[in-house]
Amino acid sequence: LVDPFLRREAVLAATESYLREVAQRDMSDDVAAATFTQAVFSSGQMVFPEPALIQREGDIVVVGLPDGLGIFLYDLRQPRGTPPLEISRWTMGLRVLEVRWVLNSDRDPVEIGVIYGTQGQDGTRIPHYALATYNANVSTWRVNWLSDEDPDWWFNSQNGRMAVASDLSLLAVEGEAENTTAVFIETDESPTRRFRVFWVREESVYIISPPVGSHPSRQAWLWQIAQPSPYATLVEFIERLRNTDQGRAANLTTSDQVVLDALDFGLYQRDREFRVVQTEQGDETIIVFQDQRGAFVARFNAPTTDEAPWLISDIRPIGADELEEDS
Repeated sequence: LVDPFLRREAVLAATESYLREVAQRDMSDDVAAATFTQAVFSSGQMVFPEPALIQREGDIVVVGLPDGLGIFLYDLRQPRGTPPLEISRWTMGLRVLEVRWVLNSDRDPVEIGVIYGTQGQDGTRIPHYALATYNANVSTWRVNWLSDEDPDWWFNSQNGRMAVASDLSLLAVEGEAENTTAVFIETDESPTRRFRVFWVREESVYIISPPVGSHPSRQAWLWQIAQPSPYATLVEFIERLRNTDQGRAANLTTSDQVVLDALDFGLYQRDREFRVVQTEQGDETIIVFQDQRGAFVARFNAPTTDEAPWLISDIRPIGADELEEDS
């Protein structure tokens, strides 16, 4: 069908017919999805190559439709022809679909957390989440919260990972964020910081935690939620120097001499903007960075625990080692 509205309605009706077939209801979710995908691709009319994805709990079925047509919930207890619930229509590049079911005493789903992932043409992976609940009084489902509609969701969702509590009370999202510092010019080839935030459920919605407003600045908030890495330490170290917070900058080093050296090299100057040109992690972890005035190498000691920061053991201009050896 050429008309997109008529095509969509026809696909939804055909999907319901498939889900109600006795044969497919005896299949596993994976087999049912593969069989559905094979039938869809046999049309020869597919534009995008995403497969169908199916997750079921009794008569409740969540389907990720091929060709970027969206994710829908079918309640097969309802009369045939009852429109399915649209969970999301923004599913181009859909790769992963997982449903967390919350059941009542009769083992019927009353809430679902829909976890799904998309992948862009550039390879960037984005996790998404939707909360849907069942109102027994009117026998209908509704979407209470969709991550894509909250602007804060996109802050750290690039190439992100998500964990969801079994009771749907908490989401943990860790991923990359762009343009979060004025210290470094970040490109596709350079390192970036990864940030971890929590989304805490309050009634039927989720609120980001910790909130930005609980910190004296957004910069301080970013320091707290950044996951430990050599690059995260280097960014925070230079930012604290520029804030004249030398005491806390020293907490990111193995000795106060590192702070004194960094001040001597002018790393605190706000008009300097660096690029990372080399990273090495192994027996010795280093980051080489430069701007128009000079190039420097920072060396790091690995943290002693998962939550502890990497510590800078040394910062010096490129070539300083050779000069010391010559002298």
